Amino acid sequence: TEIYTLSLHDALPIFSSWPAMKAFIEVRRLERDARRAHAVRAACSDNVRHALALLEVEPAIARDDVYAACTFGEVDVVERWLAEPGARVDDRGGPNNWPPLLYACFSRLLRVDPVRRARIADVVDRLLAAGADPNAHYISEHGEVQAALYGAAGIANEPRMTAALLARGASPDDNETLYHAAEVDDLTCLKLVLAAGPDPARVSYCMRRMLDFQNEAGVRLFLDHGADPRLPLRPGLRPQVQQALVVSGRPSTIAALLDRGADPDERWHGMSAYKVAVRFGRDEAAAVLAARGADTSTVNDHDRAIGACVAGRTPPPVRGPIAALDVLESIARAGHVEAERALLDLDPSIDTVLHRTRALHA
Repeated sequence: TEIYTLSLHDALPIFSSWPAMKAFIEVRRLERDARRAHAVRAACSDNVRHALALLEVEPAIARDDVYAACTFGEVDVVERWLAEPGARVDDRGGPNNWPPLLYACFSRLLRVDPVRRARIADVVDRLLAAGADPNAHYISEHGEVQAALYGAAGIANEPRMTAALLARGASPDDNETLYHAAEVDDLTCLKLVLAAGPDPARVSYCMRRMLDFQNEAGVRLFLDHGADPRLPLRPGLRPQVQQALVVSGRPSTIAALLDRGADPDERWHGMSAYKVAVRFGRDEAAAVLAARGADTSTVNDHDRAIGACVAGRTPPPVRGPIAALDVLESIARAGHVEAERALLDLDPSIDTVLHRTRALHA
């Protein structure tokens, strides 16, 4: 069995980076099969830099078997394997006990190496053409279904692989793909997944994730594919309009949600959307809500004073303590120091709450 025996002094000249040397040191005493497994696992996780460092030291491990070849985009190795009489394209194996397709779809090299990205997409084409199951998946340690489409669209944001999987019958209704495809600025994969007709309830739920990223084009895309802003979400989540107000408050986004039937008076923990708009200093959004019939009588002088602080205006004088935990949480997350100071001037007693909230979101 081949085992590395180089001393550290002998090895130092061959490395182009500290991570490469560190990776080599960590695995240098492992046998080759173990080194390859280590590299593959790293490449299919958030430790992709470690995988690249190992590959730099020992590039041949990418070609040792079909599972490594799928992970690293070694197309010719995969083609030769598929041509073998005994090749079974959905057989599980390799260090993660996955079918070959999953190693390709969950390879994080798709995100960091454009050359290997194209080659891994070639691998996926070959596997699907050979009959690989487009709905191949594994179960995470938390019991979640991690499907090939999630790797392609939700993690790698790779349109060619996403289109290929969907064309072969991949379901857009796993619990991860649509949700995570809403997290990137490039909407290409999201468009492909939505065009495949996922469950309307899932479309509505995942639009809320898009609201978190202030991507109005993405929100409109969800709405165009049937997202219903009136649909109840999981208990504890803000309604869609209120979430849009807290995250960005963009008036055109609020108007788009209202145009599709969102209730301008929907309440969350007893608070109306109009009150949220005022408290967060979203004057233009508040005007949109008022023009669409929102009840403006829910707002008081304290709400206006809080909104003025958040928006950087001089607040009107008010008496008594302010109750604005929702606002405090948001400005603590955003590090909005000026708003914190203004609110403290308004009510010094909130200092303890601010301190606790900052610590929670640090």
